[in-house]
Formats: sequence, C-alpha cells, structure tokens
Amino acid sequence: MHRLPFLLLLFTLFQSNLYSQRMIYDSLLVDFGHPKEPVNGIKIDTIIDERKENPKFLGVYESTKYLYVPVDRYIAIKKPLADEIGALFSHDDGNALGRELKLTIKEFTLTARSQFFSKKYVTQAMIAVSEVDSSRTYQSIGNLIYEEYAAPKGFKSGAKEGYSASIDVWKQHFSADLVKLSVCPGNDGFCGLPNLYLGSQSLKKNLMPSLEVSWWIDAWLVDGEIIFARPESSKRFFRKAFSLRYRNQPKFQSFEFNFSNDQLNFRLSDLLVTTLKSKLFLGINLWDENEYKHRGFEDIFVLDYSLGQYILINPFGKKGLTGGIGAMASATYVYSEGFDIKPFLTVQMGVKF
Repeated sequence: MHRLPFLLLLFTLFQSNLYSQRMIYDSLLVDFGHPKEPVNGIKIDTIIDERKENPKFLGVYESTKYLYVPVDRYIAIKKPLADEIGALFSHDDGNALGRELKLTIKEFTLTARSQFFSKKYVTQAMIAVSEVDSSRTYQSIGNLIYEEYAAPKGFKSGAKEGYSASIDVWKQHFSADLVKLSVCPGNDGFCGLPNLYLGSQSLKKNLMPSLEVSWWIDAWLVDGEIIFARPESSKRFFRKAFSLRYRNQPKFQSFEFNFSNDQLNFRLSDLLVTTLKSKLFLGINLWDENEYKHRGFEDIFVLDYSLGQYILINPFGKKGLTGGIGAMASATYVYSEGFDIKPFLTVQMGVKF
C-alpha cells in the first residue's frame, strides 16, 4: 500500500513529461505575409532551398503554457519556402525586364529580439542570385542579405502577426532588389544595392571585440565589448553586444556586467558609421578604505544605465581595425549615495574579424 502513492507520482510525472514533449514539438503556423499581386517583369529560372531544415520550417518560437511553463514551438508556413517565394513573381516571360535569374535560399529564419526595451520580430535571410546566360549555365551575381524588423500593431497582436509583418517587409525589399538586378547591366557590380555581397561564397558572421575608454574630471571607465553578428544588410542596422565594465570613481571602484547592450547603427559612408548605444549594468563595488567602514551590505551593488552617441571608422564589408570617438552619459545608483549622473568623453578601438 505504501507503494501506491509513489507509483501514482511516477505515473503523473511520466504523463506530464509526455505532454510536455508533445508541446515542445507543437508548431506556430504563420502566414507568409499578406497576399499580394505577383510582381511582373522578373524571370525566375529556378528556386532551390539549400537549407537542411524541413522546407516549411522557419525557426523556433518560445511561448508559455499555464502562465509559467516554457514551451518551444516550431515556426512553420503552409507551403514549402521555395514555393512561397516563387509565388511572389509572375511567370509571364513576355514581360521579363532583362536578365533571367536563379535563386538559392541559403538562410531564412524568423526570430524575436528585444530592441531598446521593445520587442521586434525579425526575418533574417540570405539568398544567392545567379544569372542564366545564353548557354543555360549559371553565373553567380552574389548574395542578398536581409535583416528586416517589424512590431505587431494593436493590443491583440502577437507573435503570429509579428512574424507575418516582418515577412511582409522582407517581401517588399526582396522584390524591389530583384527588379534592380534584372535591369542592372552585368558590368555594374553592386547595382546600387547595399545588401548585395559579390561572389558565390556563403557569408559568415563577423566577430568584433573592442575596448572603450571613457573619462571625465573625477572618474573613468573601461568597457570590454564583444559583438558576433551577421554582415550588414542595410544602411540602418541593429546589433546586440556583451560587455564588461571597470569603473574608477573617488569613493569606489566597481566591476560591472551588462544586462543589455543595444546598438542602433547608421552607415554614413563606406568608411563611417554612427552608433547609438544603450547599456544597462549591474556591478559589485569595492569601496576605498576610508569609506568601507561606513557602508552596509546594500552598498555592495551599483546599478548603471549608459546612453552614448559615437562616430566610428568601420569599413563596409571589410575586416580589420575599427575605432572612433563619442560622448556618453552614465546614470548610477548606489543605495547610500543615491543617483549620480556623469558625462563622459569616449574613445573606442576594436577589430573586425
């Protein structure tokens, strides 16, 4: 009789585990954007999906069940991705603008991301484009890179609407890019497209470590930062970074770890980028000897929010040294000291691999 409660507990756990496994492999079915009239003038020879996933699979979405149980759900569309992309274009060859194109899907992923304290839904894609010449062989043009953001509108909007909206943004940009490629002369390399990377090789993410030194009259900071991100896909692009900070002020020093480091970038030229950085840190204080005996346990911690504007040398599409200058405001909170806001001048140096 004593075994009965134990067996019932095992049965309950086993049953709930089976149910949780079923939920993990559940799918979030999203629309491939809103239906639109096919684009005329673009002649597509073939579309190949080189991704290793299921052709209807576009990512993983984390939701919750019963208020607190995390559940991973596959993001899926109704038709294979190659078919959905093919349906964007008219198959009337009589209206073709120019070059006949072959499309190869190398990446197409839906994801969600927090950006400056708001949630955005993102479509990331890499489409290789080749031209079909007169002998019916393929000549590589390059890779089109995309990172398109959208936010659901309305109180009742959620993940399904957000992902579909980001696909809509991608469809608009992708169709416009293919129109340009169709009419662009073969000797005009980039065809005026900032997201076109020449060559047939798949592009890899960039690793970008940097060191940032900031100072003012009575304080100085050192931030070590690492970014691991896809190549730029537009003149306006967003990055997330991980960073550590050392702070030196008259009464204490601190070692801080970032909760968030959001960076909004605008490319000014092939050489220059302006960057807005928003950073949130939590750190541990080391008080000076004369201050230590007057401090309680709650004074061990420091909370910091920093907002800075920078102009950086960061060559487009090239690896090597990066760097620049900027100005930053840092707002710190320590229990016994209250809030303290300081301005800083900043110098940044880094490397892009």
